[in-house]
Amino acid sequence: MLYIHNMTQDEKLPVSAYSKVYGFYATLGILLGIIALWMLLQILIETLFLWLFSGAADHPPAGRASLLLALVYIVPGMLVLYLVAVLSKRKNPSIPEYLALRRMKFTRYVLWVVAFGALAVAMDWFCHLTGRLLGSEVLYQAVAGGRYRPLLFTAVLFAAPVIEEVIFRGFAYRGLSNTKYGPAPAILITSLIWALIHAFVYDAVLIAMIFCAGIVLGIARMRLKSIYPTIVMHSAMNLIALVQITYVIV
Repeated sequence: MLYIHNMTQDEKLPVSAYSKVYGFYATLGILLGIIALWMLLQILIETLFLWLFSGAADHPPAGRASLLLALVYIVPGMLVLYLVAVLSKRKNPSIPEYLALRRMKFTRYVLWVVAFGALAVAMDWFCHLTGRLLGSEVLYQAVAGGRYRPLLFTAVLFAAPVIEEVIFRGFAYRGLSNTKYGPAPAILITSLIWALIHAFVYDAVLIAMIFCAGIVLGIARMRLKSIYPTIVMHSAMNLIALVQITYVIV
């Protein structure tokens, strides 16, 4: 469960509370461990799914590709979110404070969403013009058909942005920015790792694009002092990618 907290004070914790923030190296180690666990759970879900449908007439289950991807996004992601919440609470009783889950009016960050959406459109059209896929072949297969597409769209547009932003721009940013160098290392490191976890389905050019998108999200996190705007921006980027994929398929 994601807790909600009003933005009533500056993001920076009081000096007395700062000792309760994970340090730079501790945060980096925890982040890498969370990613490893996250990927392992995704592999287990996919393996179990394919085993259950190994005798199906449509194996590999093309018609169920949308269900498979949705489960791979949602189930491990919910478990990882719970782990992040537990780890955050060990250092700060206020989970929303630690993860920067603070509500703010949409009008305060609408220009960020529009600008980031324009960047996403430009990147997606570049991929289209250069013949690059915006995702794995399974994703195209899942978007093309299947009665589970609404569940897939829910996972891509809502679950994935929430999970990834809480992990990277929420938990990881908080600890990695707890240095004398400020938020710059946090923005660079979270963007790099976020880009690299997509290396299984993207080429080097697309990974570089994702890294740049991560930099923008990190700057938004720094300037707006909340991850709600970055969640909306991330969701908008995924929506634009889905529209582009649908356009290519049609």
